[in-house]
Amino acid sequence: MKKTFVTIFKKSINVNLQKCVGQIPYYMNKVYNFDSTLVTYKNSEDYPFLKNIKPLKLKFLKRIGTISFLEKAILKYLLKNSRKITILNLYFLNLETVCYSIFYKILNPKGILFIKMDIDYYFLKEKGFIIFSTKSKFKKIIEKILYKIFFKLINVISVETFKTYNYLKINLNNNIFKKIIHLPIGVDNLYLNKLFPEINNFEKKENIILTVGRIGSFQKNNQTLLKAISKINLKNWKVILAGPVENDFKNFLEDYILEFPELKNKIILTDKITNQKQLFDLYNSSKVFCLTSLWESFGTVSVEALYFANYLITTDISSSLDITNFNKIGNIINVKDDNKLANILEKLINNPDLIKVNFINAKKLSNENFLWGKIVDKLYKKIYEK
Repeated sequence: MKKTFVTIFKKSINVNLQKCVGQIPYYMNKVYNFDSTLVTYKNSEDYPFLKNIKPLKLKFLKRIGTISFLEKAILKYLLKNSRKITILNLYFLNLETVCYSIFYKILNPKGILFIKMDIDYYFLKEKGFIIFSTKSKFKKIIEKILYKIFFKLINVISVETFKTYNYLKINLNNNIFKKIIHLPIGVDNLYLNKLFPEINNFEKKENIILTVGRIGSFQKNNQTLLKAISKINLKNWKVILAGPVENDFKNFLEDYILEFPELKNKIILTDKITNQKQLFDLYNSSKVFCLTSLWESFGTVSVEALYFANYLITTDISSSLDITNFNKIGNIINVKDDNKLANILEKLINNPDLIKVNFINAKKLSNENFLWGKIVDKLYKKIYEK
């Protein structure tokens, strides 16, 4: 009988198929021939990216209400299918996940439980590993008992960043920590290989500083990048901010251009990009990628930039050690340190060989650590201790 890998993620929309929710079960099929299924409610009219990750299957549940905080549809699905599920993949360490996990293990004691925590390091430090859902002393005792059972039953818990992994290594007892694995976010290398059989070499790239995200949102902190470039001579370089633009940021940019009119034709807003190939073309053309976020659980855009061998400058977010190979490639700056960012950009613009040397290192780091095929191989070996 073929091994089965089932991910339950009730809020899945099309974009989740391009991220870990869809990519992990897809690559478990491609690399290890699991019969893979993503179980969810139908939250979108269509899931067009599914055609790119066949034979991953989508199973849409019918909404039939809840029992307390638990979804009846998920309980019904587990009741019917648990014995046929080789590996069950759930997300987030919370009471809902704990209850589904225990229910699955009761129905299939030999089944394998894989929980993807998807947690930010700084959130973990502030809130803790376990967050109780109640202030009631009696209910908290019940939750503690359930968590204790859960940690005995669980097989693998993954965290995304070295910072989180090392923090848990210090703060968890060994019986729990031995079940923890570091699994970063990756890129869909099979899909990208089809779109770009070869990525641009350094000579074909353009003098572009790129950032991608919700431009102008508080989290993305794009003002720091603009403040930095106002302090340097961009020469023949341009700055592209790719993504939907907040209205407040448009107002900020108008005032900014009035103050620095020489930058009017140097700064390009793409607005929302719906064609994914168009976005990847920007990565493929740019030389420097700048991530000025105040926080990120990981930052998928950074590993996409690395795949296309961009020189990466990032703030000290959860994944900064991962995506710079412990600060060996690219640069890490403090949040809102536009002076440091300006110094780095000026140095790169005046010494392009620094970017060229980094090109090889960035591509190597991407190939070794941030391809989904390599990541699920690491997961498989942890599950089966090979």
